[in-house]
Amino acid sequence: MPYYTRPCDNDFLLLFLSVCLVSPPTCFVQDLMSRCDSLQHSSSFLRCAHLVAPEAFAALCEEDACHCGADEACRCQAMLEYARTCASHGIALHSWPGESQCVPKCPVGMQYSECASPCFPTCQSLNIHEVCKEDCADGCTCPAGKVLDGTRCVDVSQCSCMHAGRRYPPGSSIPQDCNTWWAAVLPEKNEDTLTLNPIQ
Repeated sequence: MPYYTRPCDNDFLLLFLSVCLVSPPTCFVQDLMSRCDSLQHSSSFLRCAHLVAPEAFAALCEEDACHCGADEACRCQAMLEYARTCASHGIALHSWPGESQCVPKCPVGMQYSECASPCFPTCQSLNIHEVCKEDCADGCTCPAGKVLDGTRCVDVSQCSCMHAGRRYPPGSSIPQDCNTWWAAVLPEKNEDTLTLNPIQ
């Protein structure tokens, strides 16, 4: 793929809506201009084009490519913002990360979702029956079958317990008032319920 060279002249400044601060005043961009074109041509983004015009986002993507060079995360920000704008209009662009080669990075053990539930399952929310809105938002979530415990995803059976503002690992003994309690997550009526159980 050839390098594209574009002088940072007045037309260029008008196109990208900001001052081009590249020195020397020529923007060398390898393959990145064509990747920004996916905002206007890929099937994922076209699903939303009738509601959100992609041209301004494509221009910002190219500007980012001009200024950031090989920094992929910088170029991908315009695409992420376009996907979020579309989601706010009720259109989730489920396959855009793969088509644009812009998969957002998540902490270890988590995965990116274009449409995650606002009621994110955690160990502390297992026994709370929240009424969730049907809206969704992009972000990092735990894989199916796991819940968030602090900052990591775990199986429900490995959930820690909260007692008096402190977190205890599952199976911990907690002495209190001449009794000893142990922390566990036990299934109750086909639901996962966080409990503190006294040792007899």
